[in-house]
Amino acid sequence: MVLLITAIASLVAYNLLGQQQVDTRRATNSLHWEQAYMYSIAVEAWGLQLLVRDNADSATKDIDDGSEVWATDVGTLPVDDGQITGEIQDLQGRFNLNNLVDATSGKSNVPAVAQFQRLLEALAIDQLDLADKIVDWIDPDEITQPSGGEDGEYLSMEIPYRTSNQFMASVTELRLIEGVTPSIYRKLEPFVTALPTATPVNINTAAAPVLMSLGTGISASAAESLVGKREAQPFKKPAEFIEAVIDAAGQNVKIDPTLIDVRSNYFLIQSKASFGDGFATLSSIIARSPKGSGIHVVMRSQER
Repeated sequence: MVLLITAIASLVAYNLLGQQQVDTRRATNSLHWEQAYMYSIAVEAWGLQLLVRDNADSATKDIDDGSEVWATDVGTLPVDDGQITGEIQDLQGRFNLNNLVDATSGKSNVPAVAQFQRLLEALAIDQLDLADKIVDWIDPDEITQPSGGEDGEYLSMEIPYRTSNQFMASVTELRLIEGVTPSIYRKLEPFVTALPTATPVNINTAAAPVLMSLGTGISASAAESLVGKREAQPFKKPAEFIEAVIDAAGQNVKIDPTLIDVRSNYFLIQSKASFGDGFATLSSIIARSPKGSGIHVVMRSQER
């Protein structure tokens, strides 16, 4: 009997000790993640200060381009028991999906739809009806675009759901739109964004496929030559870019001046931090006032 009681007591003590170790490990991991997250917030604050200073710098406040301090890759920096890294991207170097619907009328924005279709062609995405589908996803009505789909189509799916009927909050909403395959999403994601207001494309930071979307007849080689030209000397005015496009692609190319700009108001700060066994990735969309130094975080998303 004494041996049985001793064995039971030992088993209980072993289980308690094991559970204590699990709880201690869980608490340690949670604390490490919290510290890594705070490091990420610190990187965000650093990025905000860079953007504020850039806006106040008289030498750079008239344009935003890839040679400025905020666009510089700082690499990985060591911190106590971990490391941090961060980068700032110009979101106006991408096509804003919310441009597809006019915020005032709630109707399809024809110039933006044409621009988006040119972007699809530049990326070799054979899904030109995707613009109509995105318009129906965003617009507030139930009137179906020629190649689109409203609630009726989505509610008839195996897993039914409704269209958003409002501006996209994130590019990831594309994955909910009928016809957007994982392959199409991977091709589009680096070149599109979802911002709360209509925005022009910053011609000083846009990638070649986005530049190709700005007008009919801009070839890949012409777009690459424009990228090389701005790296040597950023465009100071939209008119300079239009002249450069005509030189590179020919007189027949027409650029809508309302689609382009040389300044940006929206940026993405991406930070990664580690502390002990904790790891955090933070993506922050930043809105900067075109006048003064007003700046704020529009949205944060995180991974752990």
